[in-house]
Amino acid sequence: MQSDARRDLLDARWVYPDSHGVRLARWHMASVLAEAGCDRGLVRCVEQIAAELLTNAVLHGCTKPGHRAHLKVSAEDGALLVEVLDPSTDLPRAVASRPENEHGRGLLLVEELADAWGVHEHEGVGKTVWARCSPVQLPHHPSDEEEQAC
Repeated sequence: MQSDARRDLLDARWVYPDSHGVRLARWHMASVLAEAGCDRGLVRCVEQIAAELLTNAVLHGCTKPGHRAHLKVSAEDGALLVEVLDPSTDLPRAVASRPENEHGRGLLLVEELADAWGVHEHEGVGKTVWARCSPVQLPHHPSDEEEQAC
């Protein structure tokens, strides 16, 4: 990745508020990052983070007809920054989930995978939930092509 310069890798994509929209955005993002030369570990990490943040935006932030989530991924200072904007002013919070619950672990997973995460509130309506992820070191296999971090 370029140092000290922010480079947009995936420019603002509006994501329809359903599981198909999240899957399509996740697939597109992973393809763009792979084409940009990001290593597989970093792509997998960012892909999971984006899926969790987008799913939260779709479930909790896009509650009215016409609402969409907005996904952006940038390279900055040797890491990738994932940003998901939604129109809700409700702030996300990581909560402990019971083992039998099917939901509620997304932000805990983001906390584990990301170097840092947080929320930028917008004046008026909406927020951007962001997460920063540094390259993940994968074991080197002689048969693998040399991969570079973004």
